[in-house]
Amino acid sequence: MDVHEATICRTLQRMGWSMKDLTKNAQERNEAQRDAFTVECLKYTEDQLVFYDETYHNKKTPGRRRGWSPTGRAAQIWTPFVRGQRYSIGAGLSVDGFVSYSIQLGPMDGQDTVEVFQDDLVGY
Repeated sequence: MDVHEATICRTLQRMGWSMKDLTKNAQERNEAQRDAFTVECLKYTEDQLVFYDETYHNKKTPGRRRGWSPTGRAAQIWTPFVRGQRYSIGAGLSVDGFVSYSIQLGPMDGQDTVEVFQDDLVGY
């Protein structure tokens, strides 16, 4: 059977499908461990939980990955290729809002994270 690509696209659109950026999931993810963690979390009340996350920022952080342009022309954006200084940001969040945050120049290693926990989050 010979079917044109446009026919497939139109059929998928009529079925309610659309083209999207892919979401990446870790191949190594262990569903049994995730389920056990969820059960463990049920032992606590919401006011006993603090969630902590880290991210970073440099001059290249806000870069876009997709864009629009006229057919036949490349979608372009002018952006710095030099990263500049990297800042690491960590924050703790509870049901009451931000508990603590830290910002430091350069990457955060394990010891930095332990210090944030000991200094700012333990005993909240």
